[in-house]
Order: sequence, then structure tokens, then C-alpha cells
Amino acid sequence: MMNAMPPMFFRFFRALPFFVLVTMLSMTAPTIAVAKDTGILAYASLDGNDRLVRVHTPTGALNGVYFPTSELDHDKPEITRPDRYRLPGRFGGALTFFADEHSFVEVPGFSFAKSQPELVISLFMKTRRSRTSTLVSNRSDSSFDGFALVSRLNRLHFYYGDGSQKFMAKSDHVMLSDGNWHWVKLVFKQGEVRFYVDNEHYGTQQFHGKVVTSGTSTLTFGNYPLPGRGREHNSFGGQLDEIIVASREDAVVQLMQQRASDAGESSTALLEKNIFDATVQPVDGNEMHFQGQRLFHTFAGQPVPLSFLFKGNAEEAKSASMVMYVPERIACREVFISAHHLTDQAIALSETSVTRHGEAYRKYETQGYNLASDKLAKTFSVMLAVALDAADPGEKLPADARIDWGYVINGKEVDKTPFTLRFLQPRSAVTHRGRFEVMNYFLANGMAFHDSKLQNDIAQLYLTSGITGKGRFYSHDRRRVAFDNALKQKGFTLYNISLWQGPFSKQAAPLIAEGFAKPAIGPDGQTDLKHPCPTDIIQSETFQTAYREMVKNKLSASQDNEWVAYDWEPWGLPGNFCFCEKTLADFRSRYDIKEPLTPSQIKEEYRESWTRFWLDMADDIYRVWGEAVHAANPTLKITDYTYVHNYDDPNLLRRFYDIPKDPRRLESYVDEHMMSVYNFHGRNLFNSLSQNINVLKKPIMPIVLLSRPHELMSYTTPVGSLSPQRIYQRAVLVASLGCQRMGLYPGKWIDGAYHEAIGRASQLIWDHESFYFDGERCDDKVSVKPTNSRHKTAEFAYVMHEKDGAYAMTLFNFSNSEQTYNIKAGKLNQSITRVIAADGQSYEDGSSQKITVQPHDLAILKWLP
Repeated sequence: MMNAMPPMFFRFFRALPFFVLVTMLSMTAPTIAVAKDTGILAYASLDGNDRLVRVHTPTGALNGVYFPTSELDHDKPEITRPDRYRLPGRFGGALTFFADEHSFVEVPGFSFAKSQPELVISLFMKTRRSRTSTLVSNRSDSSFDGFALVSRLNRLHFYYGDGSQKFMAKSDHVMLSDGNWHWVKLVFKQGEVRFYVDNEHYGTQQFHGKVVTSGTSTLTFGNYPLPGRGREHNSFGGQLDEIIVASREDAVVQLMQQRASDAGESSTALLEKNIFDATVQPVDGNEMHFQGQRLFHTFAGQPVPLSFLFKGNAEEAKSASMVMYVPERIACREVFISAHHLTDQAIALSETSVTRHGEAYRKYETQGYNLASDKLAKTFSVMLAVALDAADPGEKLPADARIDWGYVINGKEVDKTPFTLRFLQPRSAVTHRGRFEVMNYFLANGMAFHDSKLQNDIAQLYLTSGITGKGRFYSHDRRRVAFDNALKQKGFTLYNISLWQGPFSKQAAPLIAEGFAKPAIGPDGQTDLKHPCPTDIIQSETFQTAYREMVKNKLSASQDNEWVAYDWEPWGLPGNFCFCEKTLADFRSRYDIKEPLTPSQIKEEYRESWTRFWLDMADDIYRVWGEAVHAANPTLKITDYTYVHNYDDPNLLRRFYDIPKDPRRLESYVDEHMMSVYNFHGRNLFNSLSQNINVLKKPIMPIVLLSRPHELMSYTTPVGSLSPQRIYQRAVLVASLGCQRMGLYPGKWIDGAYHEAIGRASQLIWDHESFYFDGERCDDKVSVKPTNSRHKTAEFAYVMHEKDGAYAMTLFNFSNSEQTYNIKAGKLNQSITRVIAADGQSYEDGSSQKITVQPHDLAILKWLP
């Protein structure tokens, strides 16, 4: 439905190109005569206040109906209320889709008059969902006609049919699920498919299907066109705006130029080439736990570093600077370049006083540094670390502060999405640190400021949080190496990570060129110059001598480390390497195979033997690596990145074919297992980690996931990424099972809420580590039953420890709701005087109690003699 037009609308109306005028008139006069070829096949602005979606076409207006749920009988008032699904969009209003309710827009009657040799789909999307999500479609999976534009795992997929065959094109990786508005454009032209996001090109593919034929299904936005499992598994969650289907790209450009002008876009208009893609988000990038706000937490006097990523086209960025607007009571203490590959330097700032939002603000702008100047390549990326703190240490700060920011390029100021900075209460200084430590390889990426006092302030923040294990900077950055030395004096544990991939990797590739090893051979007979032949690694003394020299050189600049980290992940190697004559001869000899074998025969007929052979080779590759490390420095301890295994699984050997790495066999060469538990949660984590601790003899350091703020921080997902509260619970869980270290990944930039949560966990663990690390497990001394009969065993766990006649039980609630548990301790052999819960409550009767535990929280109970 249209609202009344304001007077200024008519001035805009006269300025419209004819094809846009016709399109808009069709909103009120569907039968009006139109130009024969406007290029617009369908245009949905998605404005409106009810469930009708008006889709404009050259022949009139099609009414689309928004279905908040797939089953209309299940519509609820809170779902169908327009103010819930009609929200501000990129231009005017937009439509919100709910993935859980499988909502969608259905537009009947849409079809092509003829097959299209050119097709353009343009839309704006805003989502946190990275799973498969249908954006626009009028086809089914089995059909040979129609089209679909789909978002999946931060790539765009375009499906189409030419009438006799179906095709699928896929874009390059692009971060779409970051909660920002993105302009997505798909251009099909006689079999060529091009993808654009925010005016940047993200891949081109060519197909022999030269046309897109009209689909038989109803045109659908936000979900799969047909009911059933398609809608269940392809639901979009987020907002869509300005959906255009056109037969020419220029028609889309003209329409979007007009929409940008109508919306008052400045020189940062939509259609300007996107020189920069500047990003800043909370570390909890999925925004599941901070109520959807762009919210950072920090501490006065101990500023949590904020990181700003700038990337774009260096050729067109003649000059560029970062700009920030902060409330007057806040000041910027320093900005520095936070990246290994760039010249390390602090950035000068200009400061001026301005009025903004009716309040006094400080405007900061980087000076004397071109953000694009450090790379000669056409594209570049620069990470700036920023410390915002109280301008006056004695002045009370607001609880929340709005921070505006952006960049200036070629004299134009481009505003990015503002965020909120929240000041938490600083943690008390730690008087006694225990043995438990949180390891974060990359923490100095955001804390290696140049000001020595600022360095010290932030180091104290990490010390109070218990995050004191860190990866050592490489020798090429002498200032940061000195910074590491200063941190070591404060009690930080340093890990050398320069040997990350070991001898069977591109790190050792120079030794191939120098003749110390032959390259590995793939099953197709092709050589791979990035990987030395594993048989040469194991059997060639010449290679081993050269590799020991390489390791010695890498370690020479950091001999005072305590640990060296090894992360060799041989995924898929049995199927891909090495099928050279020397390796095959060794395999046949070991398993007494007389006849020659092809790679196909090995993988099909001798798969089990080949897996065991690769496990043996992996064992020897570790030996070569460990001997090289200890030849350079016998005092170094070795930690290795590895995986949780179910050692009771009779099909475990099949998993080792995928990754021939058995932690049990490698314990001769490692001092600790750095174990990924990214995808293990709740009771599953408790059980799996317990089993691995019981099987393996060396200590385990579980690594957990933080959320990522952008695509450069690898593959963390909403399922794997943990909120601060769940990180708190997980830290206590791993410690209660006897692990003295926990790792964070990616961990380059940590929000203050995580510091607070990890600090609470560390202090609690230090207070009870005599039970956890020195006590005896005695879970059978106590029984725990939930009072809620629906509360499943999988949703809680507990551990009981005895130390010097005292008992401590740690109880974990893994569920999303508050739960109460009956605690009975009838099997204890002494009189109990009191029970102390983690919340500080005291109970005189120690035999039976009811304890309430909050969601994803825990309680510690003590029985004291």
C-alpha cells in the first residue's frame, strides 16, 4: 500500500527517467500504458505497512503476499505484527525474514515472455546467517528452467536452467553474514555469470547454457519456492530490500542511481567504486549475545584494543586516512599498525573539538600515513589497533559512549556504522596467580602499542584475566621481540610458532630446490614442489641435516621461549601423496606385496594398509621435526595441534585415512596435546574430553573458539563461537578435568566482556586448583539429580574431587534455562559441617541440599571436615 506523497515527491517525480516513472506509476495504476522495454522485469522496493508486498513490472503491479510462517495456521500475533517485520531498510522500508519460521514472499504470475540471454538480479541483504539461504528464486532443484540466487557459507550461488540442462555458478568468498547491509548483484550474459558485492567483483564463470528460461514455480523471496524440506533447509534470516530482476545491467544501474539520489546519498553514494571495505565489529561477531548491538567492552585505565580493518584498491586510493569521533571525556591514546607483514609504526593523529549529536566530541584523524601505501599490489589490507581511554583518569566516564568512525579518501569523508563503547569495572589486581593459564597465540597483534605505559597497562589487563600464554613475534620485527621479552619478565609464557607446519610443508619447499629432497608425487603422477617426498624426509640423512639447520636458524632469535608449537594437519594426504617409486617400493616391502601397484589400486584395494603406512610415516615425520627442535634447543617443550578422537570407535581407522595422525603414537615427541574442541559442547564436550584425558598420557590443552569480526578470522561459526558466559563455564570445565591450560582461537582481538569472563574463571580456578590438579576424582561419593524431570542428563555434568580430607564438587548446567538440582552426599566418610556454593551461600546441613544454577553457569560446593 502507498502512503500519501509529500510535496517534495513531485519534484523528484519530474526528474525520473521514463522507465522508472512508468514503474512507479504502476503502483497506483496497473493498467497504464508502458514503454515496451524498460529493462526491468520485476522491482520490489518492499516498502509498506501490511503483509502485501508490491512488485512492479512493465505490465503492471503484482501483489506479493508475505508469509511469516510456512504454515499459515501457525501464525502468531507477535510474528504477523507489521512493526516486527517492517523495519527501516537500505532505502526506506525493508522486509524482515525469520529463518526459524521459514518466512517468505510469494509473487504469483511472474514469468518471462521469452528466454533471457541476459539476466540481472540486484538486491540488498542484511543477515547474520551463513547457512544456505534462498534470496530470490522461481525454480526447483530438479527443473531445467528458472533461476535462483542463493547465499551459502559466505558465497553466492546462482542456479539457472536453459530448458534442457541446469547450471550452477559460485562466487568467490565474500563476508555476507556480518549483519551489515550489502548490495548484491548477479549479472548473467549468454552463459557468463558475474558476481558483485558492494560494487566489488567476486568472480566470473562461463557456461555453455546461453539463456535463462522462465521458471514454472512462483517467484519467491527469502526462501525456496516450493513447500516441504526445501523451505525448511533454505530459509533466509535477516532483511531484504530493493529486489530487482532485469534484462539489462544498465537498467539496474539507472534505477539504483535514482534510488540513491532520492535517499540523499552523499559523495559516498552507493554506485561509487568501493575503494575501501572498512570493517569493525564486536569480537562476538555473530551478535547473538550482545542483543544485536555493535558493542565493545573496555576498562578505564586498561583499554581493550579496538581493531579496524581497511582493505581495497590501492591504485585508486591516492590518499586515505582514518577518522574517529569520540565523546569529549574519552581520548585516543595511540593508533598503530597491527599486522606482521607491514612496517611497524605508530600513526600520528590530529585532534579537533567538534559538536556532534548535540554533545562535545573529539575528532581524530590519522596524519602522515597513507592507508594504501604499504603495499604495491592492486589490493591491500591494513589493520589498525586503537586504544580509547578516559581523557582524565580522575573523571567519571559514562557507562556507554557512541563512537562514530570512517575514513577520508580523496577529500571525501565516508562514514561507517557507529558502535557503542561500554566501560566495565576494572578487575582487581591479582595477588597470586595459580597454575592455570589461558593461551592466545595472537594477543600481541592488538596490544603491542609503542607507548611503554600503555603497553604496561594493557599487559596488566591480560595478567588479571589469566591470558598469559602467547605466540612469539618473529625476528624480523625487533621492537615486538623486545616487547615479548618485557612480557616474559611479567610472567607471560612464550610459544615459538615459526615452525608451524614442519618438514612436510611449503616451509621446507626450499630444500627441494636445493636438492636435499625430491618433491612429492600425486596420484596423477604430477610433482608437488610445495611438499618434500615423505620418504626422503624420513630416510635421507642429507635432508635431515639441512632441515635441522633450517630449524636452528628459525629458533636462533628466540631461544628464551618455553614452548614451540607444531600444527601439521595432514588432511587428505593418503589420497594425494606420495606415490613416487621410492615410497611405493617401501610400502610394498613393508606389507610383502610382490606386484606393482597403481595409486587407484592402493586407495581401493589396500586402503587399510595404506592408512597404517601413513600413520607410520606421520610418526617418523614427527620424530624428524622433534629431533631438529631439540638439536637447536634441548630445553624447548613441544605442543602439537591435534583432535578429539573416540578411541572406542571400531571405525577409527577410517578417520585416520582422512587425517593420518594418531595422538597416542606421537607422545614420544610432544609434551602436550593442543586439542581442538571447537565443535564439542556441553555434556558431549565433558564426555569426549574426559575420554581423551584418560587415554592420552601427556597433558591436554583444549582450544575453544571466539567469534570472528570479519572473514579474515577464519571459519568460526555461530554454533562453534561461544559467548563470554559460555567461555567462563568452559574454562572452569576444562580445569576441573585436570587441564592446566586452555587456548583461544582465533583470539587476535578479544572484547572486554571476554576479559571479564575469563578473569572470573581464572580466579575461581586458582582458588580451587589444589582440588583440580592435585586432588583425586571421587564422583561416586555424591549423587546429583535435577528437580525438573525434563532436564536431561545430557544437559548437566559434575566432577567431585578429594584433597586432604576436604571435598569439592563442581556442577555445570549446560542448558539455556535455570535449573535446580538435588545434591546428596551420603557416601562421604566423615561428618559434614557445611556446604559452600559458588554464590557464597553457606549451608549447615551437608548431607542433602538443593542448588540452583543459572543457564550456562556452574556452582562449586565444598565439604569441609
